[in-house]
Amino acid sequence: MSIEKPSPSRSIAASAPAAAFRIKQLAQRLEVRMLGLAILIGLCLSLLSPYFLTRPNIFNMLDQSVVIGIIAVGMTFVILTGGIDLSVGSVAGFTGILLGLSLQHMPIVPAIAAAVAAGAGIGLVSGLLINVFGLAAFVVTLGVMAIGRSLAYIASGQTAISNIPDAMQAIVYTNILGIPSNVLFLIILYIVAWAYLAFTKGGRTIYAVGSNKEAARAAGLNTLFYSVLPYVLSGALSAVAATFSISQILSADPLMGNSMELDAIAAVVIGGASLYGGRGSMLGTLFGVFIMVMIRNGLNLMGVSPFWQGSAIGTIIIVALLVERLVLEEVQDGDAELAPGAGGPVDVEELRDDVRPGQDDRLGGLDLGDLRGERVDGRGGDDRTLRHRPRRAQRLEREVELVPRLVLGVAADRGEVGVVHDHRGGGDDLARREVA
Repeated sequence: MSIEKPSPSRSIAASAPAAAFRIKQLAQRLEVRMLGLAILIGLCLSLLSPYFLTRPNIFNMLDQSVVIGIIAVGMTFVILTGGIDLSVGSVAGFTGILLGLSLQHMPIVPAIAAAVAAGAGIGLVSGLLINVFGLAAFVVTLGVMAIGRSLAYIASGQTAISNIPDAMQAIVYTNILGIPSNVLFLIILYIVAWAYLAFTKGGRTIYAVGSNKEAARAAGLNTLFYSVLPYVLSGALSAVAATFSISQILSADPLMGNSMELDAIAAVVIGGASLYGGRGSMLGTLFGVFIMVMIRNGLNLMGVSPFWQGSAIGTIIIVALLVERLVLEEVQDGDAELAPGAGGPVDVEELRDDVRPGQDDRLGGLDLGDLRGERVDGRGGDDRTLRHRPRRAQRLEREVELVPRLVLGVAADRGEVGVVHDHRGGGDDLARREVA
């Protein structure tokens, strides 16, 4: 009895949809889109200015990326949790003045440690005010921004501190394997931050907090710690950025870091992070930093007035937010249409059991009244497909599906699966099933 082997043409035809799906998934990855945008901007600027792709200018752009890139790391952590930190520029200015004053009385390493500790302390205060007392992140960090800038002026006596030890320049101008030490530090920082978010329980918890804080808390995650931690990191990294800035010019100015929060937020948003939290990546932020620096550098090479550059950056932020919203909706439509076996029946009426007390018929701000009894099936058939359902229904399904996946990944690290939040009995009962 002979077994018929599938013909090569049939195998190719069968694998074509899967290959198309993988290619589309790769093209839709946030980092790939940002890399493509950075390459496109680089090519355009190289045509507009013959000096753009020269070796000195490339190293100049890398050098310009260090300070804003370091601050953008902390800002990414904050935005991933759904928060915002407007104080990073003022914290950099104040800790820079503190570093300049400390260098007059102590060695370099303890002085830097004191400045970083001060920055982390400021971030800790902001994080506690926001997450313990429930104050708005925008208002708290706006107040800290004003306080930090005021303290920088008071501590410096309204003048720059210029008697910085020459040994500080070694932090920036030392070459390691042909790479400037400050650029190498930036690369290592992004690798560590990326690995933390991608491979650790803490990183997944930060995403879970940004996606749905209440669901993450109900799953037993330490939401308070991972909501405060990003602000501590943001403050500490602002001080680190101030250290590199002072090492370059050997001067600590109370105006240092002015409007730096705008550049940091712009880099994170351009990198594809959502200001609502729960979505973004360190690699996307890095590409966002490079895009910001390339645009600013290109405008300088073309002789554009610095006063117009602020308008350009502000426009980029707005356009990036608009494109991010439009691309997200199209990507989700395409995923539901192309992914094999995607969708599955969802009974919206059953979702009422997961609604938080006091929300009535609302889940994540979405009204379930319009969706009662509606069943949707992403596989097609007689029911309406995801592509043709209302946007409100699509957002509802994303809200329901996203956090359980994130929480399940965290619970798996603890040897737990099947985390359930039940409000039907009037309490917060967590049913856990140990992994066999």
